[in-house]
Amino acid sequence: MDSRKEFLSKFWQRYPAVKEEALDTAGAFSFLGSDQLLFIGGRLFGTPGEFTISSGGSTCAIQFDRECKWSDVSLPFDRSVFDSGDIVLIKAKVVGVFDAVVFHVHEVQLLAPAFTKSKHNTSSHAKREIEWARFKQDIRAFFISREFIETQTPTLVPSPGTEPYLDVFTTELVYGKNKKLFFLPTSPEFHLKKLLAQGHTRIFELRSCFRNGEVSEHHQPEFQMLEWYRAYAGLDAIIEDVAHLLRHLQAKYPQKKIEQLKVTTMAALFAEHCDGFELRPMTSKEDLFSLCEKLGLRPMVNDTWDDLFFRVVIDKIEPSIDRETPLIVRNYPQPQAALSRLGDDGWAQRFEFYWRGLEIANAFDELNDPKQNEERFKSDLIKRKHSGRESHPVDDELIESFYSGMPPAGGIALGVERLFMALFEIKDIAQIKSFPMTI
Repeated sequence: MDSRKEFLSKFWQRYPAVKEEALDTAGAFSFLGSDQLLFIGGRLFGTPGEFTISSGGSTCAIQFDRECKWSDVSLPFDRSVFDSGDIVLIKAKVVGVFDAVVFHVHEVQLLAPAFTKSKHNTSSHAKREIEWARFKQDIRAFFISREFIETQTPTLVPSPGTEPYLDVFTTELVYGKNKKLFFLPTSPEFHLKKLLAQGHTRIFELRSCFRNGEVSEHHQPEFQMLEWYRAYAGLDAIIEDVAHLLRHLQAKYPQKKIEQLKVTTMAALFAEHCDGFELRPMTSKEDLFSLCEKLGLRPMVNDTWDDLFFRVVIDKIEPSIDRETPLIVRNYPQPQAALSRLGDDGWAQRFEFYWRGLEIANAFDELNDPKQNEERFKSDLIKRKHSGRESHPVDDELIESFYSGMPPAGGIALGVERLFMALFEIKDIAQIKSFPMTI
């Protein structure tokens, strides 16, 4: 006889509710196989941790977020009526406190049977989700402790930015006969700069951002972006923030080894890894073409300056970066200035942050000259057209903010999943997504 089938049809109270007072004396668990137990929610006597459950002279140590072996445990219920993935309620009473708190199990109740198998019901996935949630809490706590104000910018935006090589998601607001085009943000940058113009001086936001056409081990179309800005500051202050954030994470996760942050320049990396090539603020396209030929990178006659630069960076520079050392690469040639200001030495005042094979963050000494910003937007739109991408509207409200007076500021955009991946040495971003996008 199928004891599980008989139990479910004749004896089981279908989907019982849990009384609130029971939450302090019970935990919700999921069985995974005949000899494993996985904690998936709830607490035992209000406290997560390691417990010993005693029944009929047998004991079982339960480590929250870890597997528990049941091979020699006799609990007061018929194990044959339970199956992998079942959600159960275990009620117990404290019978003693020795080396560990000892409980006597007096009831095991089936709350929700698993009729199908969920790919998420694994110990590693459950643990990873908890670590990911706490990681984001730790980041928020870091910035709040440093007197940053957390902001919340719109998810429907009039302009997704003009970055030459990003594809976006579009949507439409329909109100009666009126229709208006909106975009999902590729980053909160534009609205955060508007807040700087409104008088905010130290702000951050951790939010979902969206980029179309990006599904890989390091990309998801929806991802978490952390951006923070310091008015009346530059790149040096942002570099200090990154260094302090890494020290904060080292304190929170002492089992993870984080080397000291190192800072270098793009010119130094070109000289080191490209046979002594001298990268200059205005290195010509012809020089980059010759360098690509010398390095065997097979440049094409229709390659743009950006194409040639990225060939060298992606094929020669990035693979040569020490994986274990968090590295900031600053001072970029002028064609790579984006929305950063140019220094007196001609270099674009920006940096990128690398760690464990991942490009994690991009930072600017922000350009706040209205006319130069307008020129940069126009240049980006020309590049978009050249690459066959659609043109995007420029955010007029942002331009007005520049003209109203945006203070000099340092700002940074950091991929939160990528920082988490680097810290925990995870190869695929889908491993930390509860609902990853797959194609």
